[in-house]
Amino acid sequence: MNTRFSGHQGSVYSLLKGEANAFYSGSGDKLVVKWNVDAPDEGEVVARASDAIYAVLLLKEENVLLVGQASGGIHVIDLNERIEKRLLKISHTSIFSMNLSPDGNLIFILTGDGSFYVLERKSLDQVANIKISTSKVRCMLFNENTAKAYFGCGEGAIQEINLDGFSFGKRWQAHQQGFSVNSLTLSPGKEFLLSGGRDAHINKYNLRSYALVQSVPAHNYAIYDLVMNESNSFLASASRDKTVKIWNPDTLEVIMRLEKEDADGHVNSVNKLLWLNNTDLLSAGDDRSIALWKMSV
Repeated sequence: MNTRFSGHQGSVYSLLKGEANAFYSGSGDKLVVKWNVDAPDEGEVVARASDAIYAVLLLKEENVLLVGQASGGIHVIDLNERIEKRLLKISHTSIFSMNLSPDGNLIFILTGDGSFYVLERKSLDQVANIKISTSKVRCMLFNENTAKAYFGCGEGAIQEINLDGFSFGKRWQAHQQGFSVNSLTLSPGKEFLLSGGRDAHINKYNLRSYALVQSVPAHNYAIYDLVMNESNSFLASASRDKTVKIWNPDTLEVIMRLEKEDADGHVNSVNKLLWLNNTDLLSAGDDRSIALWKMSV
């Protein structure tokens, strides 16, 4: 690690790529900060919420930032004028994730009430509200090859949804019962689904048969994020055990451990990861800081 971004007064839960060398972070301190990777001491507050911020989404064409908070609202921030245009009341529970559909026309919102909500991008009108879990829904993944999406549920299941009409597809118990699925990603060839759970395992599923192909006890505590870099050469995982690990995405063998003792890593839970490019990885955690790691290819 060679750069640290500090200044938040609460846990950092969300990271979002911006233009050029910029990125955004959302925190329990109710602030969204814009950073430049070349000026780590010059973070700029671009939005303030009324509660902890778990998710941020940038609509680049509109230059609008959506800020999802713990109490269920979404602040709509005009970045040109630096003003809040609207406050969307989506749910009475936390907004955990916001995702643009592959065609860019729909916004999928995941909440603590076990539902996903779908908004039309331009109007921000709600077009769907679908209950898929008795617990939280913390993560989702689009598979553009099959026009399907996968949702990680709090009871440890993965729910497949057909994007044409939002009909239900396969549902299976992917992790230990009652241990939430916190992150999802696709294998390099997109034939396998990788899931990270509160049971600290990374599981690998065949998307044709839905069979479990591999299960790795990856961390000591819950896995909060799994992200693949652009060339699919590195898979990174973040955990409550304070570590970031870099994996071979094909074999799920550990390449590198990024922790406090050996690499000046985080001292508390690591909540979120973001690849800025093929070699530069950001990690954010409960220690209120963001670290930039540079991988050698």
